[in-house]
Amino acid sequence: MALGALAAIEQAGTPTGKIVVVGIDGLPEALAKIRDGEMAASVQFPLLQVRFALEALVARLRDNKAVEGKLLDPLVIEKSNLQQADRYSEIK
Repeated sequence: MALGALAAIEQAGTPTGKIVVVGIDGLPEALAKIRDGEMAASVQFPLLQVRFALEALVARLRDNKAVEGKLLDPLVIEKSNLQQADRYSEIK
């Protein structure tokens, strides 16, 4: 959605940087926009969330274990810490 917002802002002729755009998930396309200064940031949740979810599902199905919540620390990816993004190596 953030990339769509950036496209709409550009189509409207609004100067870059006039509107701050922050996304979520740290997709490579968004990371490139952060690198290029077109997007302010992206909030990334650890990729471990998928592993934890699958492990909980398997435990529920196999052993009827209750699904427990886990707190995961999100990371705000900005230009200054772009290399910390999980998908940094995928930026084109």
